Amino acid sequence: MSTLIERLEASAAELARRSIAEMYDNPFWLERFGARGREHAERDGAYHVSYLIQALAGQDASVLTSYARWLQSLLVSRGMSSRHIAENFERLARAIQRQVAEPEPAIELLAAATGALLYEGGPARELQTLAAPLARAVVDELERSHTAWFAAASSYPSLASLESIEQAERARFEGEALDFIAYLADALNAARPELFVRHALWTHAYQVRRRAPQARVQQTLLTLRDCLSAPPEGLRVAPELAVQAALVLDAALDNLQHPTTSPPPAPGANDP
Repeated sequence: MSTLIERLEASAAELARRSIAEMYDNPFWLERFGARGREHAERDGAYHVSYLIQALAGQDASVLTSYARWLQSLLVSRGMSSRHIAENFERLARAIQRQVAEPEPAIELLAAATGALLYEGGPARELQTLAAPLARAVVDELERSHTAWFAAASSYPSLASLESIEQAERARFEGEALDFIAYLADALNAARPELFVRHALWTHAYQVRRRAPQARVQQTLLTLRDCLSAPPEGLRVAPELAVQAALVLDAALDNLQHPTTSPPPAPGANDP
């Protein structure tokens, strides 16, 4: 264990840099949180490594899992989602696997930190556990009802075939659906619908700037609501979750149609 700790300490700065660089390959981050957001992300990346090393040194996973829950409560209130935090831990795990020999104990601790982001119970936790199949169901329905959205060749000039373009676009839609589901779970857990509404409004503005179809966010939210209220075969949703989720989704849909909240912040104005 001491050897792994030494390797992590020697590589800490590079591991944090690699994981944050991969994060910012997605233009979402710079547009949503601006340059100051990246500064905060780089600082947080260093903290992730530091807490990981402390957990390994003390042979105490709770050092890292308690940190993960604290970070969740902080960053969710500042415009991120639990999924974003989980992705940060996953990126760090990949960087460690590439750079550090015999990294298994560190990878296991990061997996435990990701697991700690699951809420203790209720509709929020249920929604988190349903996230992957629910996102697939949403995208299946969107692909049936809006086939042209999945053949956006101009978005993928390097892809030669229609099939590869559709696969890439489907992956993008699934990622967006997973983000909506994560923000929805966070809003339900905190009893703060505005967390989801703000993300929906910002995402709509962001996609319009990138020349996505005007109705894309609205149709995604409508489909998500439908999949929760009338689940497709193989997907079981508790009535309480369907009702609570519909209230939040309807608030977001109403704001998209008739904005009543403040407009989404300018890039960089609401940095975590």
